[in-house]
Amino acid sequence: MALGFSTDETSRMLNTLNTHFKLNSKDALSFGDEIFTLSNKFNASSKSIANLTSKISANAKMFSLNAKESAVLSAAFLQVAKDEETAENSINSLNEKLLNITSLGDNLKFSLTNIGINTQQIEIGMKIDPKATLDLFFKRLKNTKKANEKQYNELLSSMF
Repeated sequence: MALGFSTDETSRMLNTLNTHFKLNSKDALSFGDEIFTLSNKFNASSKSIANLTSKISANAKMFSLNAKESAVLSAAFLQVAKDEETAENSINSLNEKLLNITSLGDNLKFSLTNIGINTQQIEIGMKIDPKATLDLFFKRLKNTKKANEKQYNELLSSMF
């Protein structure tokens, strides 16, 4: 799985992914295939998706995401971010906010309530099933974008 990386870069990335996701050789090849597939679906290069997935692997593991799910998250954020660093910062910010949701400012709490997200529900969900909680968050966000673009934009502005 080169994806445009040098041998050293590939080795470092695979070591990081193995540390967090326990990828064996077969899994690493499958992961490489998934990266190529995602790069065709999203406006992001294979190298950027793989690189960002490696960078966010520790945070992704906190959400109980596997390597492929983390790659999808990376590709989605790369789709809307101007670069890898912005995407990485946005993912880290989302992680931080969801983990500390009850200490967020009133404006953000109000925005979350407007899309049907109870901060106490998120706080408990992050402790019990972070992957399902993240999924719920993105589903509510998607539904809000369809129903009310202004609310959607206000929430994203207050979060990021």
